[in-house]
Amino acid sequence: MLDDRAARPPGHPPRITILGLGNTLFSDEGVGVHALPLLREALRDTPGIEFIDGGTDGIRLLVPVEAAEALLVVDAVDAKRPPGTVLVLDAEDIPAVMTPKLSVHQVTFSEILFLTKLRGTTPRRLKMIGVQPESLELGLTLSDVVRARLGDVVALAKRIVDEWMNEYESTRILA
Repeated sequence: MLDDRAARPPGHPPRITILGLGNTLFSDEGVGVHALPLLREALRDTPGIEFIDGGTDGIRLLVPVEAAEALLVVDAVDAKRPPGTVLVLDAEDIPAVMTPKLSVHQVTFSEILFLTKLRGTTPRRLKMIGVQPESLELGLTLSDVVRARLGDVVALAKRIVDEWMNEYESTRILA
């Protein structure tokens, strides 16, 4: 696959993609998708951001992930922490593994990341904001514990996007 990110003209900010993941039918599993409207609102004045509701799209996420220069993923993560704990994972801390599947409909984000590494198309900047779920039971709403942490998710996302934009500004000034 051709990596067109290297061909971007100088002076353009990076393409930042914020990818909300999760299954909104299983309570806190949908935290990444539930966070997207809040992130859109909080970052509405920042140019060059694409917001993607990745839901449980599996392999269909490969193209937008490969196209991102900077990718921020928001998802529920089982980090064996107290419910509602919010974590920021750097690229090297996000598992990139391939596991046997019965169907291509079972592809996880870890497998998408594995494929980008295999193809040499991993985004240059990659972070994940993970929230430890309290409930993965059938339900359309977040638990109170996780819902209460959405403000922290938004604040962390803004900080990460600001860092990426500042990196761009400082290299643009030096160039």
